[in-house]
Amino acid sequence: TETIKSYHQVMRTTERKTEVNLVQNNNNNIFNNPTVMINCYGNEDTSYVKEDFLTKCVRLMGRGVVELVETKHFHKDHNKNWNIKGLRKKDKAVMVLVAPSRWELRDLDRVLSKLYLDNVNRLDDHFCENEELFKDTFKGSFGAVDQWFERVRNHDKSIEKSVTRDLFLKLVEKLTSDN
Repeated sequence: TETIKSYHQVMRTTERKTEVNLVQNNNNNIFNNPTVMINCYGNEDTSYVKEDFLTKCVRLMGRGVVELVETKHFHKDHNKNWNIKGLRKKDKAVMVLVAPSRWELRDLDRVLSKLYLDNVNRLDDHFCENEELFKDTFKGSFGAVDQWFERVRNHDKSIEKSVTRDLFLKLVEKLTSDN
């Protein structure tokens, strides 16, 4: 009924084409619009995310997690990872691509939790792999960064709550704007 109408409206207004479209103009010329194959949620291509960007995100800690998610899912030059759409704040739900051309409505809190865990773990791995380098590079801030990641490893709920709140705000910004 109302929710189903709203769902279909979201799907129509936010759907990205995943197949080739042929467009014919008045001169009977045919133009081929490029196809973008969107990667399924959880299988994003991050080959363009460079070490120096990860280092910047490590230094930013919680804000860095948000920046990594933004770069991974909403980068203007990498639309193949635009696999989250249709934010429905009142229903606390979001659409995610689960298979080629198959979008599913998912609980927003679960999506936010997965985004947090996947990306904070990526940054923690980068931090641990480069800890000696960071001791030299970060100098005065190394202790704070090290403590923050130690709290993350110990499942500090206040950090998770703070970062997932910021992730929610980033999703609102990205999924409700005309970007």
